[in-house]
Amino acid sequence: MRKLAQAARKLASELAGCRRIPNAVAERAAALAEDVEDIAAGVTDA
Repeated sequence: MRKLAQAARKLASELAGCRRIPNAVAERAAALAEDVEDIAAGVTDA
């Protein structure tokens, strides 16, 4: 689960740095990454 959280954070970061991606998409990716990180924090068998 932690690897998924890291991948989601990396994707959000890369989308935010890409000028061709609308800000709304980058913001949604960041929100998803945060949610996955929250879930990963509560999972013991990551």
